[in-house]
Amino acid sequence: TFRQERQLGTSAAEKRAIFRTRATLVPNSKANHSTGRVAAAAAPDSVLMEDLSSGTFEPVYSYRFVRNSAGKLTQMRLWIPPTPLWPAFQFGSAEATYSTQGALTRLSFFVTFPTTTEAFRLAQPVDSRGNCTSAKMYEEDTATGSLVLTTGDSIQYTYTGNTISSLIWKGYDDDNGLWVNGLRLTAISYNAAAQPTGFDLEFWDELTNAWDPGKLRYSGLTWNAGFDSWFATLGSDSYMPNAEDFLSEGFKDLPRVSNKPLVGQPDQYLMREFNGSTFVNSQRAYSVVTGGLIQRVTYQTWIGTGWESDIRDVYTWTGTKLTMATSEDSSSGSWQSSYRDLWAYNGNGDLTLDASESRDSVGAPWLLNSGNQYVIVYQPNNSSRIQTWVDQNYNRFGGPSGSGAWDTAARYTLYYSTASATCPGCEGDLLGIYPNPFSDQIQINGLSQEAQWRITDLNGRLFAQGDQRPEERGTALRIACQAWPSGIYILQVRDAEGNRTWRRLVKR
Repeated sequence: TFRQERQLGTSAAEKRAIFRTRATLVPNSKANHSTGRVAAAAAPDSVLMEDLSSGTFEPVYSYRFVRNSAGKLTQMRLWIPPTPLWPAFQFGSAEATYSTQGALTRLSFFVTFPTTTEAFRLAQPVDSRGNCTSAKMYEEDTATGSLVLTTGDSIQYTYTGNTISSLIWKGYDDDNGLWVNGLRLTAISYNAAAQPTGFDLEFWDELTNAWDPGKLRYSGLTWNAGFDSWFATLGSDSYMPNAEDFLSEGFKDLPRVSNKPLVGQPDQYLMREFNGSTFVNSQRAYSVVTGGLIQRVTYQTWIGTGWESDIRDVYTWTGTKLTMATSEDSSSGSWQSSYRDLWAYNGNGDLTLDASESRDSVGAPWLLNSGNQYVIVYQPNNSSRIQTWVDQNYNRFGGPSGSGAWDTAARYTLYYSTASATCPGCEGDLLGIYPNPFSDQIQINGLSQEAQWRITDLNGRLFAQGDQRPEERGTALRIACQAWPSGIYILQVRDAEGNRTWRRLVKR
C-alpha cells in the first residue's frame, strides 16, 4: 500500500524497494475511518454484549459511553454484568481527550480490578496548526508498574507560512530507546484544495547514517477520494484518528460509524527515480472517475520503451456506497481476477455484510472465504436507532460450526439516554470516587439528592452507611476508614427512584 512501515534496521535500498510497491487503494484501512462520525442522537450511550452459548445468549460484558457536546467519545466504562450471586462491577475504563480542533490527542485504557491501573496510553499531540506530530504507544511495565514508551512514529514539519513544505518521519527504536530517521519529504506542492500534488522522497540509510541520494520524485498526484492528513497517508501502527476507531476495532459496537473507503490514498501519480544525474520514469497510476467516485485504478511500470500494465483495482458502487472491490492482474496477457471484497447495506444505509471471495481460475465460481454479516433490528418507533445487532462470522476453512458455516459471534443490545431502559450492568449516576485504592479516607462525588448508600466487604459485613440529604446536594461525601482491614469493598447506592448502583473499592 502507499502507507508503508519505515523499516528500522534496513538499508535505504531495501526501504526504497518496499516503498516502490504499488500504491494501491485499500478499503477499510485505518486512514479510511478518520472521517467516521457518529451523530450524538443516533449513538448509544450503553451497550450489552452477549455470547451465544448452547443456543442461548448469555451476558459477557457491558460498557457505557460518555460524549462531549460535539458527539465525540470522551469516556468508556466496561462492566461485568450482574449475576444471581453477585452485583455488576466495573473492570475497565477508557478516557479520550481532544484538541481544540477536535483531533484525538490521548486515549488511555485503565484496568480497574482489583486495583485501578493505566494499562496503556496512546498519545497523539498536535502542533499549533492542528497537525499531529507523533503517535506514541505507552504500555505498563509489570516490573515497575509505570508506563513506558514501546512503539511510536513522529513527524517533524517545516512550514512556509501555514503550509507544510517538508517533513521528516521518524520511528521509535524501543530496543535502543532512540528515535531513528525513516524518510524525508521535500519540495511538497499542493493544489487549491490543499491536497499534495508532488514531492521528493528520500530514505535514511542507517549504514551510512545519511539520507540516501536515490530519491523518488512523485508528481501529478490526485486524491479523488479525499486527502486526510500526512500522518494518515504515510501510515502508523499506532495512529488512531478518533476514539470511535478503538471501539470499532476492539468491540464492534457502533455499526453507524460511517466508513468512507479510499480516503487518504492517491488514485493518480507519476513516480520517477533519481539515477545519479536525472530522474527517470519508474511507476505510475491512473484512474477512471465517474460522478466523483473512483471506478478503476491501474498501476503500470516503465520498461524502457513504454508503460506496461501490472495490476488494477476495480470498484463497484451502489449510489455512493462501495459494494465490491476486485483486484485484477494482466500477467497472462489479459485482465483476470481471483480475489474480491464485498460489502452490503440495508435500506437505512447500515453495513450488513463485509466479506471476501476467491476463485481458482477464470470462469470458475466465486467461493466465499471469510466475512461478517450483521443482523440489525431497529427500535419499533425509531428506525434511526438500532435496538439489537447480531454479528455472524464465516470461515471457509473452519469455525465453531465446521467448515463453511455462518457462526453467531455475539449479540449487541444498544441503549440510548432518552430511553427508559438502562443497560443491565451499566452504571447509573456517574459517581466519582477518589482515591481508589484508598488508605485513610475516601471521597465520593456525584451522589444524587436523597441517595442512600452503604459500604460492605465481600462477605456482606457493613462498614459504613448513610444518606445524602437535599441540603447536601453537590457536596462530596468523605469517609474516614483508617481502621478498615485491607481488601475489596462494595459501595452500594440507591437513588430516590429506587435505581441501584454498585462500585468496587480497594483498601490498601
